[in-house]
Amino acid sequence: MKKLLCIILTLIISVVTVTSSAFSAYAATVSAPKNISLSYSSNNKIKISWDKVKNSKKYKLYRSNNSSKGFKQIAVTEKNSYTASKSSKVYYYKVKAVVGSKTGKSSEIVSTWGQIKSSQVKNYAVEVPNEGGFAGTMIDYSKVSDAYGYQLNFIYSFDGYYESHKNKIKNVNKLCYGSQDGPQIIKIRAYKKDSKGNIIYGPWKTLFQFKQDQEYDDSLVVNEWNQYIKGYTNIEKYIFPKN
Repeated sequence: MKKLLCIILTLIISVVTVTSSAFSAYAATVSAPKNISLSYSSNNKIKISWDKVKNSKKYKLYRSNNSSKGFKQIAVTEKNSYTASKSSKVYYYKVKAVVGSKTGKSSEIVSTWGQIKSSQVKNYAVEVPNEGGFAGTMIDYSKVSDAYGYQLNFIYSFDGYYESHKNKIKNVNKLCYGSQDGPQIIKIRAYKKDSKGNIIYGPWKTLFQFKQDQEYDDSLVVNEWNQYIKGYTNIEKYIFPKN
């Protein structure tokens, strides 16, 4: 009987040890939150959001006035977003997921740096002889002087479901595209690299949002359209993600 109890006890200890080791191994690989972003709201606030990490019940948010050092924890939240007061100072933010007692890897860095302050959109009905036509869109926005480039987010709506495609473009501030079935929403944010090679993303700005009663600024024939878009970057090849 004693021998049987010893065998059972040994098995229980082995299971507990294996389970504990497996959990520790899992916790040691807590993923970094993905798709972190920063945006401004109308009530003088900034909102930082990110994708949820599996099995994480809370997240730690860090802030610094330097993108490569000095990050200090400013909050712990059970949500995958955080709202803070807007400041005239430039701050950098990153977030880490927590699983059990283990804190995971850092997300990418977002910042109040790089705000695109103004933009202008013009929509044209472009006529192509003997072929019908298409809707032409030209977008100008204020350039961020020290940006390395920009990330575009093209958002489509299909029967109430939204699908997002992100891609990066070079440091330009004039965009155009012509399409019958273009994205319903186009967002953009500037990005740069710091001395350690980290990519820093600025806040998202909505450049274009399609409306059912969308009006055209003017009607053009295709040759006029081609003249208008000289000096503009055609973003149709960037619609689907490469990075």
